[in-house]
Amino acid sequence: MTEQPHPDAEVTGLDRAVVALPDGTVLLDDFTLLARRGELLAVLGPSGCGKSTMLRAIAGLQPLRAGRVVIQGRDVTRLEPPARDVAMVFEKTALVPTMDLARNMGFGLTQRRTAAAEVEQRVDRQAHRLGIWGLLRRRPSEISMGQRGQTGVGRALVREPKVFLLDEPLANLDLAERARMRRIIAETVKASGAATLYVTHDQTEAMAIGDRIAVIDGGRLQQVGTSADLYARPVNLFVADFVGQAPLGIVPAHVVVSGGLAGYRVGDRTLVTWQPLPDELAGTVGAMVTLGLRPESVTAVPPDPDPDATVLTGRVQGVERTGRDTFLTVELPSGRLIGRFDGRSRVRVGDVIGLSVDAAAAHVFDAATGRALHHPGRPLWGQRTVDSIGSPVSEPAPTRGDRGQFLTGSGPSVWCMDIKIELVSVPATDIDRAIRFYTEQVGFVLDHDHRVTEDIRFVQITPPGSACSILVGHLSGMEPGSQRGLQCVIPDADAALAQLRAAGVDAQGVEEQPWGRFVYFSDPDGNTWTYQQLIRPA
Repeated sequence: MTEQPHPDAEVTGLDRAVVALPDGTVLLDDFTLLARRGELLAVLGPSGCGKSTMLRAIAGLQPLRAGRVVIQGRDVTRLEPPARDVAMVFEKTALVPTMDLARNMGFGLTQRRTAAAEVEQRVDRQAHRLGIWGLLRRRPSEISMGQRGQTGVGRALVREPKVFLLDEPLANLDLAERARMRRIIAETVKASGAATLYVTHDQTEAMAIGDRIAVIDGGRLQQVGTSADLYARPVNLFVADFVGQAPLGIVPAHVVVSGGLAGYRVGDRTLVTWQPLPDELAGTVGAMVTLGLRPESVTAVPPDPDPDATVLTGRVQGVERTGRDTFLTVELPSGRLIGRFDGRSRVRVGDVIGLSVDAAAAHVFDAATGRALHHPGRPLWGQRTVDSIGSPVSEPAPTRGDRGQFLTGSGPSVWCMDIKIELVSVPATDIDRAIRFYTEQVGFVLDHDHRVTEDIRFVQITPPGSACSILVGHLSGMEPGSQRGLQCVIPDADAALAQLRAAGVDAQGVEEQPWGRFVYFSDPDGNTWTYQQLIRPA
């Protein structure tokens, strides 16, 4: 038989495969998943989704009804399992009970007529790395389940196959030992240069070990990408809920727009995003959608909140304490949220609490299909930064965790890299006075001034040339003057100081430091600013 090459000679896996039981039950449906040479591809999904079936099909233990098995670019669908040169680890390791561990680990090499001295050398080396060298003369009945699992992993790692297929290889190990074994597996398979498909139902394990992660459900591939791709841009509600340290909060809502700003109506409350309606939601105004909120976007209610704009109330159904954080599962009249609270929180099951929800951080899904409609973090008004030599470059979407970094300079006099920016809140007692100060004296640009409701006014001001903006107004939970050390990066500290003083701003500086030159000033409410001229490293 002549093996047919795949167009990509580096890939290993299934190509448009269909696997079914004799009764017609389809286990994998038009399934394509291909790992690159040297790649560790983690395969993630719930029990019964088809993960193990996929590995068995690649190994030749499960026949295909349609499609192909490809190993290093060659069609091996018709080859018998021994001819495919696959090293496989099963969840339940099967060891030969009459052999000691050394012979079990070297069994595959011996079957391939590897020289005895080389078999011994490879077994000893891997046994030392796995921490089971002292057990090599024992039989399987004389060791624990976890040690049997380690022996099964070792039996695969001593090989130099074309592909490693690992099916829940660490299922019987404790947490610390799992982490150590993951490192050993990753180092060994990477050094071999072979493709590796690593099946697990543990998303933490998949994200820790995989170069990419494939998510399967119901015999179909849902999404494949890096852990960051799956976390930030899940293709559907299933992936969003399955990937992450804690479950996704899921809430039905209606999309609304008021005063040019988007929001989500949840029951009798409106969650305001403080942003214009994203283009991808233009056709959904008034329609029902499903919001997906990560725990970091659902937190304790700050002092003096605005309940109509930011707060949802529900009953605590579950409390999980991790030391640093407390994760609360809160049932709403419709939907469920997972909140991330301080580890010292005293909230208990049954308590009725309020949750502060960052609506701008919500993933939005089609209410009927679960298909993703919108993900947070896209730039809405354009975004620019400069690279390490001062040339303008595109920058990823702003993140909400890096407050107070503003980039206003450009050209070769500025040195900066990977600065993340966002909409930063600046509390003011007199909004009109604050607008005059920032636009007429400091030189910022007024972008938006909208009266959203009788009590809510949205004012957005942007430093010239910057992608970030400041939100000025009466802000719940923030006292005027509480923003300290807001920072702008500028090309020339002397020019900035002169400009501020000429406009009547009581600016101080220039302070010289090895890493920059600084100018300091405050707005009328006492919020403090720092202008920094970065100094290029020698």
